[in-house]
Parts: sequence; C-alpha cells; structure tokens
Amino acid sequence: MKGKKRIITLILSIVIISSSIFSACGNEDKIPSFQKPLSLTLNGAPLEEYSVIYDEGDYFSKFGAEVLADGIKDLVGVELELKEDYSERRGREIIVGKTSRPVSLDAQALTAEQYIVTMQNEDVLLYANDYMVGGAIGCFLNDFIYPVAEKGEGNVLCQGPAVPKTYSYVAPENVIFMIGDGMGFNHIESGKAEGFFDCFAGEYLPNRGKVVTKSYSVEHDGAAATDSAAAATALATGYKTINGYLGLTHDGKPVKNLCELAYEKGAKTAVVTTDVITGATPSGFTVHVNDRDDSVSIILAQDELLESGRLTVAQGGSLKLVETTRSALNDISKNGENFFIMIEEAYIDKQSHSNNKDAMLAALERYHQSIIFSTVFALAHPGTLLLVTADHETGGLALDENGVYDFTSYNHSNVDVPLFFMGAEDTLFKDGVCDNTDIPKFIASLIYGETNFGDLNY
Repeated sequence: MKGKKRIITLILSIVIISSSIFSACGNEDKIPSFQKPLSLTLNGAPLEEYSVIYDEGDYFSKFGAEVLADGIKDLVGVELELKEDYSERRGREIIVGKTSRPVSLDAQALTAEQYIVTMQNEDVLLYANDYMVGGAIGCFLNDFIYPVAEKGEGNVLCQGPAVPKTYSYVAPENVIFMIGDGMGFNHIESGKAEGFFDCFAGEYLPNRGKVVTKSYSVEHDGAAATDSAAAATALATGYKTINGYLGLTHDGKPVKNLCELAYEKGAKTAVVTTDVITGATPSGFTVHVNDRDDSVSIILAQDELLESGRLTVAQGGSLKLVETTRSALNDISKNGENFFIMIEEAYIDKQSHSNNKDAMLAALERYHQSIIFSTVFALAHPGTLLLVTADHETGGLALDENGVYDFTSYNHSNVDVPLFFMGAEDTLFKDGVCDNTDIPKFIASLIYGETNFGDLNY
C-alpha cells in the first residue's frame, strides 16, 4: 500500500510539474484603458497600411520591430506586418533602426544616447545606434501614438526635420532582472573570441561592475563555492544562506523575496527560465523551502502563487528564451501595468558543468539575444530598471597556453561575476564592486521605497 502511495505521489508530481512548465495566470479580463481597435491615421494614411521594416541581421532592429508592433497592438489593437528590409517595398513603411532602406542609410551619425523620430516622404523613420533604437520606439509610442489613441480616433502627425533627441531616463517603477546562471567575465570574453558577438549585450548598458557571490556556506561552513539556490536567495531576498536553501535565512527563517515585495506594491510579477520552473533560480524568487530538490513542495507553492494571482507568469523549460521573454513582458505590462520579472538563462551553467564549450556558447548567445530584446523593451517603456548579472561562475574558464578560453573545472567558483544595469543612477557599486545581497536591497529601496529589505547587518 505504501508503495502504491509513493507511485501515485510521484505520478502526481510529474503531472503537476509538466503542466506548470508553461503555466501562466494573466489578468486577461482586465478592462482596457480604451476600446480597441481604434481608427487612427498616421500622417493622413490609415495605420493599417504601414509595414514595420527591420534588418534580420541586426538584433536591435529586429527586436525593436517586434517591440514596436507589440506596443501598437497593445495601445491601438492594430496588428502591423513585420517585413525584412530586403523585401520589396509595397506601401508605407515604419523603418526601425539600421536597415538597407535609403532613408535609414542617409540618417546622420548619433551619439549613444540620441535617436531620431521623423517622417521621410511616406515613411516613418525610427533611427538610433544599437540599443537606443528602444528610445526612438518609446518616443513614437508614448509621444505620438498614445496621445491620439487616448482620444479614440484621430491623425498621428510625425513630421518635421530629423533633429536628434537625447533619451532622458525617468524614475523607475518596473524591473527586468536577468540572470545568466554560471556566467563569469571570461564566458563573455570567450563569446567575443569565438565570434558570437563583437560586444556583449550587457556592455551597451551605461553602468557596470563586479558582484561577490559567496554564500553563507562558503563564509562559515567551508563550502568551496555557492550553489544556485543560495545565490538565487541572496539575489531575491538580500540574505546570505546555506547552499540548498531557497528563500530562507541560514537558520531556516522565511524571508520576503522581490516578487512578493513587488506584488505587495501593486506590480505584476513573472519568472521565466530555460530551466524547469522548479529549478533553483526561479524557485529562489518564488518559494521558501530548505531543499532545492523538493520539487513537489516547490511546484505546489508556485501553483498556489499563480492561482492566487501573486505570481502572474511562471514559465520554464523552453530554450526559445527571446520568445518567452517577449510573451511574458507583454503579458505583465498590458495597459501600462507596473511589473517585476526575473529572466534566467540556465544552460550557461549546465553546459559549463559538463565543459561543453560549444553548447555553453550557444546558451550565452541565447542570453545575449534576450538581453537585447529586454534592453529595447525597457527603453520603449520609460521607468524600467534593467539589470543583467549572474549568480556565480561555473567551470573556471581561463585562457590556456594557446590563448584560448577553456574550462579548468567542472564546478562553481568564487570569482566575481559581471553586473550591468540601466535606468537608474549608479549608487550600487563601491569601487566597482558590490555583494550579491546589495542588488535586491538596491531594487527594494529604489523602486519600492523599502529601506529595511534584506539583511541590514551584512
């Protein structure tokens, strides 16, 4: 009989985990801010006649086009066709970023924080260098589309000379917190050396420094390095804890995480990962258990959060990180809702553990792309703080005698990891370094006005 109960419990847990990997509990019945679709014209022509043009080889242009199209659909209810720039010109166009279209090629050189929003003949040009294309999109959506959409109908005027505008950050209310599990500085350098990117996506952001990752187990119990559970707990709660603990102090007391704090302050919340949703990192931002491998308790707790609305989206198990990031961000930001989201790329760590460099670099490229999408999204949604970091380094990646980055270990290390962020003044780093527990304290104070969040004695 006991054996049958164990089998039933195991089957139940597998069913629950499988069904929850892509679970989401959005507030789809929320009354929109205005009725959609709306009857809008753009410089006298129906909005529906426009296509959004992008360069497939430029992620800032490609993901910028997606952010723009999603924004117009959310504000107006109109779906615009996205077309690559090599396609034949048919009708009016909204051209996003650097493309092969002549109007894009003729745009003047801009500084890193500048962008252009202008009309050229029948076309609209949203132009900037690299990540600031998000600023151009935000200007077009918020300064041109939204004021007319609020009235329910009318003509959007986007005319005048191509005068560069400088992006101005506003006080942040939203958070995109990105974690590359196992990613150290040398993972990034390896990606550059292998030609995966010339500049890592996080390096475009204006603020950068290093993060100390040691857990309570390292500092007090002689552990070699933190594990992902203790690291996630530190990043989510501001408390050092024992390896394997999730959302608990080292003496087993539950402590509030950033998702819980954000929900209390009225924000929609989400966790997205390429790992299973019960993995250590998403669990560190959602549950309070003393065993990271207790997947049944974790999934039951996460399902309860979803059912009660305290967690809006929980999505794991898909390697299409950009797509899941896009879906989750659109879900939690509908109609201007405030939001908090944690996004994890888990396979930088998993492939570093097995010293599979090619697979690790593929995961790093996936993270890189998701950061670019999130950067453009953040700029297009003013008041969004974007942080890009890692929970720890895995694999001891280092230059060998041939000048090639290679693994020296199968385990975690205690080397500092990168942190890049955008959307707030840099008050986080002291001489370019912060502790991992400083990050959630920074977010709690800056975004939610909580100055007593986390371990104030650390």
